[in-house]
Amino acid sequence: MSFNSSEIYPDDFAFVYLDLDNPDIAWLTYRGIINSPDIPSANPGNISWFLLDVVKRGLVSTLRREGSLEGYRLKEFPTLISRLKCIYAYPTLEMANRGNDGRGKFRKENLVAIAPATPNYKMESYDGNWITNFDSLPVGTARKYWRGETTKSPHMECLLSGRFMIYGTTVRRRAYETIRMKWPNSLAFLELSRLAAYFGSDLGSISPWLRRDGERVFVEGVIKYDEKEGLEVFRAALEERRRNPAFQINLQDLKPLFTPGPNPELDEKFCVPGDNLPKPALRQDKLAELNQFMELVLRRTIESEGRINKLQQAGSPDERSDIRGCVAAPET
Repeated sequence: MSFNSSEIYPDDFAFVYLDLDNPDIAWLTYRGIINSPDIPSANPGNISWFLLDVVKRGLVSTLRREGSLEGYRLKEFPTLISRLKCIYAYPTLEMANRGNDGRGKFRKENLVAIAPATPNYKMESYDGNWITNFDSLPVGTARKYWRGETTKSPHMECLLSGRFMIYGTTVRRRAYETIRMKWPNSLAFLELSRLAAYFGSDLGSISPWLRRDGERVFVEGVIKYDEKEGLEVFRAALEERRRNPAFQINLQDLKPLFTPGPNPELDEKFCVPGDNLPKPALRQDKLAELNQFMELVLRRTIESEGRINKLQQAGSPDERSDIRGCVAAPET
């Protein structure tokens, strides 16, 4: 399958699938900048959307894979980018094509091109084939992944750290429609957020946040806002428009900000996203399970690999199949 979008080119820096039906992701897409979780000013929770997705789905195989990989990274490759705190991308359009399986966000219409917004970014490439069927592979596969080794037909993926621009008008229009339908009272702030990104500000950046309430953990979206900074962005945008009439501002959405004098409706027209923001609960046992797999790798790597080597030397297929890839399996 090929991508025919006139807004995506083979020589673009990297390619990302974004879930534009998710208003949080749609907000970031329209804003035009996506940040990795390790940028405190934009992501105070230091949590990635990918990590939340892993825990929410709660598949044991996925938790084991990501927990094991993170455990190996912490133990032997601590300077490399964490899979749990990065932006996932494809380095080439060919690899992005191969990643399009039509499920979830991995669809043609959700593919966008990105490029570094600042020079101080990091990019690491790995062969995703090593972890596609992680449970059925030997435990040493994690090392091959982090070492950057490749298979005969590699499916490369990128782990990115930094700030990245999102290219494309069509994808931003789709993102805008998602916000307009789901968070109609937030359009003024959405436009101000887009303008803030243009001027290099984190104003309006949304990131996930975990909040504990008794025995439950809730996912909330936190958004960066400072009234003084917002006013500065607004004034800078108007000044830029005066200097350059072609500078685009959605004045209709910003109309509430032009109302002279007290405006009792301003708060209602300038909110994100209202009182109906869903706060999905995460299962604490899944959070604990992910952490357990990481800790088990850190404690048992040497011991487990010693046992595997002994079994391989003994040549017992049945015994080998019982423990291949299970270094992080909990003890029974």
